[in-house]
Amino acid sequence: MTDERLASPAIHLTGVTKTYDRRGDDEVLTIMEGLDLSFHSGELVTIVGPSGCGKSTILKLIGGLVPLSGGSISFEPSSPNPRIGFVFQDYANALAPWKTVQRNVEFGLEIEGVASKSERADAAARYIEMVGLNGFEDAYPRELSGGMQQRVQLARVLAYEPDVLLMDEPFGSLDAQTRRDLQQELRKILDSLHRTVLFVTHDIEESLYLGDRTVVLSHRPARILADFERSDQTSIFEDFVSSDSFRKRFHEVWDLLRSGPDDA
Repeated sequence: MTDERLASPAIHLTGVTKTYDRRGDDEVLTIMEGLDLSFHSGELVTIVGPSGCGKSTILKLIGGLVPLSGGSISFEPSSPNPRIGFVFQDYANALAPWKTVQRNVEFGLEIEGVASKSERADAAARYIEMVGLNGFEDAYPRELSGGMQQRVQLARVLAYEPDVLLMDEPFGSLDAQTRRDLQQELRKILDSLHRTVLFVTHDIEESLYLGDRTVVLSHRPARILADFERSDQTSIFEDFVSSDSFRKRFHEVWDLLRSGPDDA
């Protein structure tokens, strides 16, 4: 596969509303109402907010997994079928346990209809190397640690060469050290690919470290409490979290998130 497509698109949410009918109840649960939010081409935006505020719903709406209740979502340049890749927290169920690392990474290309076996193999090898799994091509998921399994899922999604990458708390179930290592690796990988990336997390440190931009959402119905760009370009996690700019921003976000729905 080649990288000759148009630039990774910007995404515009205009007046987006999402509601659910409560089972056995006449009331409607409003997740978001009239939300306006844009994501620029090629930037990594982290979305942080309280549990149940609609962070993951935004990804599902953009990816077409759930329908809009109102408003619109558009891509710029306009495309009827942008290539969208998902990376989920549940890496174990995302992988086929009977397939090797190589075959798991190739699997998405087979679904996409890449007919040439050599082309699939070359693409898989490229992204296996990119995520640091050289030497594990013939291993099965059960033989890998959680962090390595998540790397396989990431390589499989990247091999599909999505225009937009949607990541829903992908490191949430990993231990702290593995999580830090993958955060640093992810920044390096995504900096080289120039894709539009939306990364949902409940972790303030993670949101501030990874994001070119961080969007802070309120309790539902979701509204934007803050939207700011990364102030420190340091790529080393320890240096970043020890900076004065990080500590100031962390407390700003913490104060916003701990506010109740009436005073947020």
